[in-house]
Amino acid sequence: MKCAEFGLMRIRKNFNAFKDLLTKYPPARQVLNYDSFGIYGAGELGQLCVELLQIIDRHPVAVWDRNRELAAKFEMRNQFPIKNKSLFKVGSVPVIVCVSKEPYNQVLASLSSLGFSKMLNFYDFFEQISGVTGFTNGWRFDNPTVVEVSALRGMISELTDQKSVEHLFHFLHWHRLRCDAQIKDFDPDIENIYFPDFIRKVIRQDEIFVDIGAHVGNVIRKFQDLSSGEFRQIIGIEPDPQNFSVAVNAIGTFDPRLRLYCVGVGNKMGMVPYSIGQNYISGAQPGANVMISEYAFDDFGFEPTFVKIHAEGRESEILTSGIRTLQQYRPIIAATIYHNRADLFEVLNIFDDILENYRLYFRCHSYLGTSAVLYGIPEERENKSS
Repeated sequence: MKCAEFGLMRIRKNFNAFKDLLTKYPPARQVLNYDSFGIYGAGELGQLCVELLQIIDRHPVAVWDRNRELAAKFEMRNQFPIKNKSLFKVGSVPVIVCVSKEPYNQVLASLSSLGFSKMLNFYDFFEQISGVTGFTNGWRFDNPTVVEVSALRGMISELTDQKSVEHLFHFLHWHRLRCDAQIKDFDPDIENIYFPDFIRKVIRQDEIFVDIGAHVGNVIRKFQDLSSGEFRQIIGIEPDPQNFSVAVNAIGTFDPRLRLYCVGVGNKMGMVPYSIGQNYISGAQPGANVMISEYAFDDFGFEPTFVKIHAEGRESEILTSGIRTLQQYRPIIAATIYHNRADLFEVLNIFDDILENYRLYFRCHSYLGTSAVLYGIPEERENKSS
């Protein structure tokens, strides 16, 4: 797959490059009429692939990774039949490519040189069956509406720095054309999701950090490290009991400044059906058979100075449920905005309509149009740190 239309470039802070992008015709969807699949990539994305395939009662027949030891552990953990190793060779079955931390075009070229021939992108694959799995991260930016184009134009003007505009372009380029944009010096800063340089500069020693969607506690531990233990309070909220248990064991509860809640956050107090035990994609889902307590963000009575939200597409709902808290305490906000097509504009609208005088930054923290975060820093706080 080649995307040389724009060449190696820098994106100016205006709408012209985006306008050109929206005139490009998206590629056709891949046909998935295969009986067997392999996986390339034995990391977190590969594991998610296995779990999503299980939902549709499909099972990969082999896994490959440039780290053979990692691939062997992956097969053992997922109970791959031993016979698969001898039956399936490179190129013998189509592979779902589960790599998001390297430029996708380079990954394809590398796999092709190794003998892989039928390669299916992870997000393309699951985009076609999102109605069954509930996993919507592979959405396409086809046929943008007049409202979306207008919102995009406004967003470009509101972003604080040039790098935000370039990251937004790369993000939409993937969702529009399914390949990397050839942007000069594009750096997704994979290791520092939620804590890029402009956030680290304004972190104080008295933060009250609220992590909504704490998963297994990795972000909380990252914040503990960055703050060198100098914070007022850390609050973690994770609705999936399995993820919550892992987080408690990993973080511990001996520090009285640390509070963990196994509940959900939504638009009101009540019991909500959740799909649990699905690692990253656990979440509220109509018809699921596990009921989880949910509360509006305002109901908790927190006094946050820094809020991170990763909630599988419910970020705008959670922000709206905490407007009183957010307006009163004006925390730093880091909200993921890539789980579905509406996320990008719905979260932005909250800043436009309700949260005034915030400086907005957009960053992709991986390739393939994922791990995208909209950051908001109160102007008075950024000015004070300058």
